[in-house]
Amino acid sequence: MDYRDALEYLNQVQTLGIKLGLENMSRLLAGMGDPQQAYPAVAVAGTNGKGSTSAFLASILRSAGYRTGLYTSPHLVRYEERIAVDGRPVTEEQLCEALAATRDVLESLIARGQLASHPTHFEILTAAAFHHFRRQRIQVGVLEVGMGGRMDAVATARTSVAVITNVSLEHTKFLGDTVEEIAAQKAGIIREGCYVVTGETQPEALAVIRREAQGRGVRVIERHMVAQVTPSRSASTGRFGLVTPRASYGELILPLAGRHQVENATLAVLAAEALCEAGASSGPLSTKAEGFEIPVAAVVEGLARTHWPGRLQIAGHNPLLLLDGAHNPAGCAALARALRDMREAGAFQRICLVLGVLQDKELEPMLRSLLALEPRLVLTRGRSERFRSPDEMAAAARAFGCPRLVIDDVGAAIETARSWASPQDAICVCGSLYLVGDAMQALGLSPY
Repeated sequence: MDYRDALEYLNQVQTLGIKLGLENMSRLLAGMGDPQQAYPAVAVAGTNGKGSTSAFLASILRSAGYRTGLYTSPHLVRYEERIAVDGRPVTEEQLCEALAATRDVLESLIARGQLASHPTHFEILTAAAFHHFRRQRIQVGVLEVGMGGRMDAVATARTSVAVITNVSLEHTKFLGDTVEEIAAQKAGIIREGCYVVTGETQPEALAVIRREAQGRGVRVIERHMVAQVTPSRSASTGRFGLVTPRASYGELILPLAGRHQVENATLAVLAAEALCEAGASSGPLSTKAEGFEIPVAAVVEGLARTHWPGRLQIAGHNPLLLLDGAHNPAGCAALARALRDMREAGAFQRICLVLGVLQDKELEPMLRSLLALEPRLVLTRGRSERFRSPDEMAAAARAFGCPRLVIDDVGAAIETARSWASPQDAICVCGSLYLVGDAMQALGLSPY
């Protein structure tokens, strides 16, 4: 399998859609020799912030000297971004090898009638990541859950720490119509003998997480209960103080802007501490053999050195050009708050939003948060057929009385925004990680 073959194969299996459940994934992994059992893992679920939390945690673990695998989704520009070891994405050759090994096993299982259906796009990529991590002899894996948790392919991992960032309504077609139902799906990553860390504060969702943990005989570490966070005077600086029951970290510096990133970073620190506690335990999923020890200096350095593109990423100046993957109502609310903080701190004067949204997202709540900034609005779309029509978005935005333009091509949309903006203004491309990836390509940028 060469790189072109790999991309064609992934495009083909993407048409299979979404099938939640672990039976197929478990049989595929068993046929591959259960590569996911070769290392302990931290599984990170949640509606928002799971990618950033995963990136922060992986960077902390690398700074502590551990060979760390990071599995995330979706990618911005290239599939290789999804599978990284010690901060370096897989090469084209490594991706091809992992996919070929996965395909050979699944085709053999299908031929023998041992799979109920063909594995999905996400299952194949997850199995390939597990395989690559075993070949690279990682000491710990940080795995971002794709959707939900209970029936997600990542749930097959040897989970030592389960992180649930937060719970909001999303993917209701698959996960349920209420916060409680969605929380139950996300809490499905909890395993006996693991530690649970969460940033959730809604009573109804938190009750579900606590109940699942109690049923598994494990305790829940709740961020708002155990972490003392002292934000800097300016919420846009990325500096904050942190004290936990295990350590006082002094002032921590983040390369990612926004109050929500302070929350994500705090979760990552608590997850790192939980991994150390898991290593000191004697439970069935104990990581004692790995002997995790993460000093304060590794946390300080790891957070400061985190690289996670497409999250309020600065892609240009004069005017300030920002790229952010906020793609649901809660994410857009956090983005709007971060942009408001930046404006109040003097980072820019006026703002233009270049917005593209997928069809399955709730547009009006997203618009309500973002248009409270009183922005100029340029409505666009990415290359995927899953994007909403910009004209449809313009009709929805009309009710908010916001100045708006419709420009289908995202590159042209950014240039139009630049022609409007003065050097003291800002442009933010947002609404979808897929749009951010397409914008990067239009701008000639690479995530790494």
